[in-house]
Amino acid sequence: MVVFDATLLMYLFRPEIDPPTDVSTGLIIDRWRDRLNLLVATLEKERTKVIVPSPALAELLVRAGAEKSQRIVEEINKSSVLKIESFDALAAIEVATMTRAASAKQK
Repeated sequence: MVVFDATLLMYLFRPEIDPPTDVSTGLIIDRWRDRLNLLVATLEKERTKVIVPSPALAELLVRAGAEKSQRIVEEINKSSVLKIESFDALAAIEVATMTRAASAKQK
């Protein structure tokens, strides 16, 4: 299971926004769209559940407008891997625990 934050969701569902930049160089990240598409394709192939926290979804939809918001929600609901979930305090604690564990494994 993975969790997509609002920034990743923006790049996934709102391609008209400015491309991401490397904070250390200020340059546009090379092949960012290809990288994002590969991530999504890999998660779909592995049937990895992707959580879309409701606060991140709200942030995504704020500037999308009503019609585009509806299309985004429909696309998420049709996805075999994306799942909108409420995100309360318990969920925040669980994600923090999982993130710490994953970080510890990488060291």
